Amino acid sequence: MKKIIGFILAIVEILIYGVVVFLERLASSRPGVNHHLRYKKTFLMHNYLTEQNMKIVLLLAVVLLLVYIIYVSKRRKTTVFSLWEKLLGFLGIGSGIVLIASIQVGVHSSMMTYPYLIMILAAVEIVNIVILLAAFESKGAFKVKGN
Repeated sequence: MKKIIGFILAIVEILIYGVVVFLERLASSRPGVNHHLRYKKTFLMHNYLTEQNMKIVLLLAVVLLLVYIIYVSKRRKTTVFSLWEKLLGFLGIGSGIVLIASIQVGVHSSMMTYPYLIMILAAVEIVNIVILLAAFESKGAFKVKGN
């Protein structure tokens, strides 16, 4: 069951990235989409994705990425990863690196879909951490030993 859920999450994450790329392409050819994305980008950048909030997101992204990499490297020594685990790992580490690069360097800041990209990358990181915590819990890492 875990494999099916993980595979579905990976497919959904990839499809969401595709939607962002598709919206960016539509913005150059459809004036209504361009107007909407420009308005939403301005609104989100001024209200939610402020400089202070972006610093917090950057710090959390770095911490989550490091935790994820440490967990994967420790687990790699003891188990063999299945295809869906490799895919989720690639998406988790890749989205973390792209999120950090997008915030720190501003690689994608000129895109009309930049706020959506930041929110999607952060959501992917959160989903991957939830999967990570579920894996820890299933191994008994969070169980408190009795007296």
